[in-house]
Amino acid sequence: MPLLVALLVGWAVVAGWFEAESPVTPKTSVGAAVPAFSLPPLEAMEAGLADGDLRGAVSIVNFWASWCAPCREEMPFLFELAQAPGAAIYGVNSRDRMEAARRFLSEAGDPYRRIGVDADGSVSAAWGIYGLPATFVVDTGGRIAHARIGPLDRRAIDEDILPLLDRLRTTP
Repeated sequence: MPLLVALLVGWAVVAGWFEAESPVTPKTSVGAAVPAFSLPPLEAMEAGLADGDLRGAVSIVNFWASWCAPCREEMPFLFELAQAPGAAIYGVNSRDRMEAARRFLSEAGDPYRRIGVDADGSVSAAWGIYGLPATFVVDTGGRIAHARIGPLDRRAIDEDILPLLDRLRTTP
């Protein structure tokens, strides 16, 4: 009998997790305007992040969490992008604990101009993110110019993102 109760409780937890993910999660696509959002800052930081911050200049938005191993693996590429001309990098910490996120940044470094905290994952869902990390290039008008679900790698940087940043920087 205890095994049956444990199985039922486990099923309820899993069913609740998938229900929270919502099967009608909007899929943000290239060319679409970034979803409206406003996120508080990571504790001890001055400013959070909002959709208005992504207008007027080319931006890179990276969704990450401390518990995400591929997020740690892509950090050198984010630092490289932070040094590239033409875009500011913003972070969205998704479904994470504040202390774990701060520890992650103290160990891996912080390439972000600002970080917004998406504690419940609702902003990630609005962007259509189903896994971390996820990285978006946003043009000066606040429209998504590139989307990548999964960790950045050398090919993505050299063949997709850097050439796109060059085009966006030189296009009026």
